[in-house]
Amino acid sequence: MKKTTIQEMISKCINNNIKVYPVPFPLESSKGLKKPNCKIHINIRGVVKVLEDVHKQDSKLYNKIEETYKELYNDNFN
Repeated sequence: MKKTTIQEMISKCINNNIKVYPVPFPLESSKGLKKPNCKIHINIRGVVKVLEDVHKQDSKLYNKIEETYKELYNDNFN
């Protein structure tokens, strides 16, 4: 059986209205900053959950987003 790639996992989630994305935090004080800190939002079919951790916009943030997609894929499609 073929191993599912992270890109395939993300695509399946998005196609099923499951999205993970960064949002500047705190929103009011991040205006005008080139790379404000972010919290990760998870939108599952219109219901939004905000994760507690605050992240810098770097590779760790995007790794955490991929990790979150992988968890959501495994919870919803396996």
